[in-house]
Amino acid sequence: MRYKDDELVAGYTAEEIEKLFFLRAGLDDLSPDEKNQLLAKLNHIGLAQIRLDTVHLLLCVMHEAREKDQDRFLNEVFFPWCGLRQQTRSHFEHIAAELVRIGSFTPGSTNESVHCANLYRHIVSDLFDPYLSLVVACFQFNEGSFTSMEVSDLGQAERSKYEYLAARVDGFFGSDPSFLAGYDPRVRNAMSHTGAAGVTYLPDRIVFKNIKRGNSPRVEVVEWTPDELQHRILQLLECLQSIEAAVEIFGLDIGEAIFKDFTTYSQFVLNALSPEQRTQLRGHMDEVLQAVRQKAELTVEQRASILMNTLSHNLQIRQMGLRNVRLRNNPEAVHLDVPLDAIDTSKDGELVTRACELARYAIVARAVFRNLFDTFVVVETNDEDVPCQLIGEFPGVLLDEYADEKAGLVDLLNDGKWWLDREPLGIEVDFDAVKQVEHSQAARPFPRKPR
Repeated sequence: MRYKDDELVAGYTAEEIEKLFFLRAGLDDLSPDEKNQLLAKLNHIGLAQIRLDTVHLLLCVMHEAREKDQDRFLNEVFFPWCGLRQQTRSHFEHIAAELVRIGSFTPGSTNESVHCANLYRHIVSDLFDPYLSLVVACFQFNEGSFTSMEVSDLGQAERSKYEYLAARVDGFFGSDPSFLAGYDPRVRNAMSHTGAAGVTYLPDRIVFKNIKRGNSPRVEVVEWTPDELQHRILQLLECLQSIEAAVEIFGLDIGEAIFKDFTTYSQFVLNALSPEQRTQLRGHMDEVLQAVRQKAELTVEQRASILMNTLSHNLQIRQMGLRNVRLRNNPEAVHLDVPLDAIDTSKDGELVTRACELARYAIVARAVFRNLFDTFVVVETNDEDVPCQLIGEFPGVLLDEYADEKAGLVDLLNDGKWWLDREPLGIEVDFDAVKQVEHSQAARPFPRKPR
């Protein structure tokens, strides 16, 4: 199938992108390189008209949701979906490699058709389905039926998502193909569920049979030429690219909102950034603090004052109370006195929850002081003259592993030292049980040390 150049390139310019913003004034704050990268993403080869229409529609739908409740939409819909998108990276890489392989087959051959049919199936199951979840969640949010991104993603099969969205967007596109046009549930079922009878490859066409099993099987037949199959693949890819383009523009548009509060910012960092991007961000922040730690012009007292003020600020924006910070040189340790929490220490659940909260104090302190101190001790107390309740002690190396996403809170609980009412407290994590819980849940597992 042949396409004209203007059918494959959306042709976005910086000026046209600026017209799509609801919040920000323009792109003047981007460098020339950043502008060029943005234009390259939005104008990546695809089906131009579908992209132009879809981006316009999705931006309207996402901003309608944002205007209803910005904090909830960003923290419960948009950023959690960005985390879902991060989980599809390996699928994208695999499908990209399989797309390249199409060129290795003889055009029109059975092997080419088999390869393309399987590629179609993988795109639908591995990418089309989770990408539709964002659009479904946005419409549900606007209609008042949204509960969670997990429900929007896993509560319906892709055919139900397709039918739900088709009922809402077909009127917008009219007689033109929409971003849903590449999907045919009958072909999907024929490829996935009916064994040898599902697909027949003929020289001039592929016959897909959607078979409803039973003593008297019912069969729905769809016939595509090899060219039409490849066009359908292109339409599926355009659906993904259109959603990506809308997300890119929306993400730029809400830039200021990301930094409005720590909860929103942390959701952005956790879900929208890749592990590599989070590492780069931590490295940049550490460079700023390292300049303070190593600045020769500062006295020890001045350096300590700046770092303690930085620690206090970072705890404050996280709404974590702090009573006092004590820096010890022999042995080198940071002691943080934190407000006592009135919990029932006879209940393991309450005790573990509080222990996790104390561990987070040590995580923040290690990020500020880094290797100036080897040990970080968090002491829960109401008054200096009143015996403390819970104490946690953590080696800096363990906290570094957590920061590098090589360990999790469960590792800090298990490997840290604990005292309750100044008596040693043993906290042992059953990692096999943790693994079983992770396997029983749809959410991605948190980092954990190999054991």
